[in-house]
This record gives sequence, C-alpha cells and structure tokens, in this order.
Amino acid sequence: MRLRVKKWIAIASGMGLLALVWFLLLNTRQAPLITEEDVAAEKEVAKMRDPEPAASAPESAVPAAEKPANSPATMDFSAASKDLIGGKKLTAEEFSVLAQDVSKTLPSKKDLQKLTAEEAHFTPKVILEAGTKLGLIAQAVENEPSLQRDAFAFYQQCSAAPTYPDSVRALCYSNYKALAKGLGVAMKDNSIPANIRQLADKLQGL
Repeated sequence: MRLRVKKWIAIASGMGLLALVWFLLLNTRQAPLITEEDVAAEKEVAKMRDPEPAASAPESAVPAAEKPANSPATMDFSAASKDLIGGKKLTAEEFSVLAQDVSKTLPSKKDLQKLTAEEAHFTPKVILEAGTKLGLIAQAVENEPSLQRDAFAFYQQCSAAPTYPDSVRALCYSNYKALAKGLGVAMKDNSIPANIRQLADKLQGL
C-alpha cells in the first residue's frame, strides 16, 4: 500500500502544481489571455506544420509541441495511470507514445478562452486534467530513470510551445530545468519567454 501511495504522489503532484500556477496567474490577471504575439506564433507554427497541401510533412516528422492541442489520443490515460502507479516501467517506444498523446491532448489557450467567468475563477477541469497527464510523464521517469533524456526533450518542446497555456508551459519548464541540472546538460531556453521562466521559478519556490 505504501508503494502505491508513493507512486500516486508523482501523478497527483502534476495536477496540484498546475492548480497553484493557475492561482498565481489569476492573481496577476494573466489567465487566460492570448496576446498578439501568441496569435502570430500560432500562424508560424501552422505554416511550418503544413506549408502547402501537396507538400505536407508526414505525421512522424511533426514535432510533438507543434501538433494541434486536443487531438484524439491513442492511449487510455486511465489505464496508463494504473499501470504506472503499479510500478510499470515503460520502454522508450512506449514512452514516446505516451509523450505524443499527452502533447496532442493538452489544452490550448484558445480552449481557455471558451471558459465562462465562473469556470475561469476556479482551476478549470482542463487544467487539472493537463496536470494529471503531465504527472504520467513524471511517473514514467520515476519508474524508469533511463527515460530522463526522452522526458528532457518532451519538457523542452512543451515549454516552448506557444499554443499551450502559460501554466502548462511553466510546469514543463520547471521539470525541464530540473532534468537539465540532474543530467548535467545545457538548456536551450532562448525561445522560452521570461514570464514563463519566472512563473516556473515561483513554482520551484513553493
């Protein structure tokens, strides 16, 4: 029982941390906003993803962070959660499927714009679900440390994706930064806005 409780903490922490970030954003009047820079970035991402109908890149060639949010997942997240809580160790291939499905189903800033004032006042369900999904990534790495470099790449893409909410990007950046330190590798965070880095620093200070 103790083992199962410990395993659940890694998954639940993702949901809890995103709830805290949402609270911080509400108190600085930053949630959920889409800036002109975000709109321009989304257009650039769309161009890179499909510049011409006849020359569109194959699905496997599209980086996970550039795929549209809320696409159908191929994985049963509920089953994956039970497996990971039970201590299952994923192979690199299985982790890749998990990472791609999490990337495809994370909410976008446009999704948050559809929230009612009442929904936005509290931590939205889509944000809590995103935290749970990101918790699966963290749990997979805890179960199998050899996946750290794969997770490092996932977190880098997630924190750099302009379509994701700031709260999601900040949590990804926080994990990206922690893994960089643990692996002893340099971070490529030039594309990460200062407000995302600052929000992640507040997270680490909680």
